[in-house]
Amino acid sequence: MRLLVDQLVAHRHISAFVTCQLAAGRGRTTLYRCLATLSSALGDAVRQHRLPHNPAGPPVLRRPPAPERRTWTAEEAARFLTHCHQADPEMAGLFESLIGTGMRKGEALGLHWDDIHLGEGVLYARRALSTRSSRGWVAISPRVATALRHHARTTPPKK
Repeated sequence: MRLLVDQLVAHRHISAFVTCQLAAGRGRTTLYRCLATLSSALGDAVRQHRLPHNPAGPPVLRRPPAPERRTWTAEEAARFLTHCHQADPEMAGLFESLIGTGMRKGEALGLHWDDIHLGEGVLYARRALSTRSSRGWVAISPRVATALRHHARTTPPKK
């Protein structure tokens, strides 16, 4: 079995695949992610002694540089929120909260109602959706408080 896999998938095959995909216009970031997944799977096979080596290593493509991030202007944020309220009012409150507080998505989605103190104008981000690393008080504006009150009125309680 090992000999068969070594003959079927070699580093040169992966390199040729990447060359063809780039020539066909596939994005470098997409290819990088595909190769990372392939390398991870083949690495598991090596650790389980199903393959003698990982043919996806060394990487054929370097990690593409992250694009420069830009912060929205107040006008851009307001235009986005106006669109959200028209297109998907249920999600608009989440976006109001994210933009209005600067919380990360996982922190906002990890909030519980007992973390939100509307009367004091604060909330406590004690957990993120995927981790428990978040800890900190966050001030909420009247606009965010309004969005949270609306969400509380329109969302049925969890069972």
